Amino acid sequence: MSESFRREVLRSVARRVVGALTPWPRMRDPQPGYSIILGVPWGLRHLLGVNLRFIARTDLTGLSRLFVVFDRTERPGAEDLIEAARRDYPDLPMEFCFYPRRAGRLVERIDVSTFYNSMNNVTALSRCPTRWALLHDFDLYPLVPNYFRDVVDKMERESLRFCGLEATN
Repeated sequence: MSESFRREVLRSVARRVVGALTPWPRMRDPQPGYSIILGVPWGLRHLLGVNLRFIARTDLTGLSRLFVVFDRTERPGAEDLIEAARRDYPDLPMEFCFYPRRAGRLVERIDVSTFYNSMNNVTALSRCPTRWALLHDFDLYPLVPNYFRDVVDKMERESLRFCGLEATN
């Protein structure tokens, strides 16, 4: 068996196992507004405040929830980090999330960036109370005040299920 075939088989099995360990309830009655999903690499958690500062400067009219998803299972020191973020940005409707224990441990052992990214999104989307959710990259800082509103307005106006926006220079 070739190494690339073996690797692909293992990834396929891992995807199925992680998926089975990550429940996703059906959304019955979506709340108005939108949510933002911000995946935070645990190794870069010290930069969370920088990203939150930029998010807080934008027009957040209609923001229901800002999911801050750490790409690990819960770790020592998280409480202080969460407390500081809540203290520094009390107007942001943040919900902090960690990976579920079993699925998170598996993703950490696999240690592949696409698994972390997918798990960040699934972790937040499974809790998301709104029909509209924006996946916000941790290493991008919005400079335009209406950055999030423009995306949400377009999604609502055109009834888009999925869309992407590239607004970087």
